[in-house]
Amino acid sequence: LFRSSIYDKRLNYAMDEILQLEVVEEGNNRKSPMVDIWVSDMCLYQMSQQVDLMLQAREVGIVGEGTFFVLTLKCTIGHSRKTFDEQVATQCDRLLSLGSGGAVRDLQTIHLFSNRGGERTILGYLT
Repeated sequence: LFRSSIYDKRLNYAMDEILQLEVVEEGNNRKSPMVDIWVSDMCLYQMSQQVDLMLQAREVGIVGEGTFFVLTLKCTIGHSRKTFDEQVATQCDRLLSLGSGGAVRDLQTIHLFSNRGGERTILGYLT
């Protein structure tokens, strides 16, 4: 429980920092400070929080259709490669099933040379 609250505070802090980006008014148009690439290597208590943060950024317009993302997912439960791969697959399935056609395209899961045993990197484009 203590460990979880530390990670929740980190997640909230990260989201607060991201939301500091302001929407710029240009005439009658609101221009979002959308970023083209979203890279995150945070170590959060629950792997799903890494995906949650990106989806929250999408909701507020910081990232959007066409944004390329790279997320390093850290497995904190289990010890086997199979368990790690299954946890990552759950998050990938979640992204692929959001909305009518999924929230992402060209989704790939890779185990980078620099990743530790319990880390997997997913990358793709938001739709």
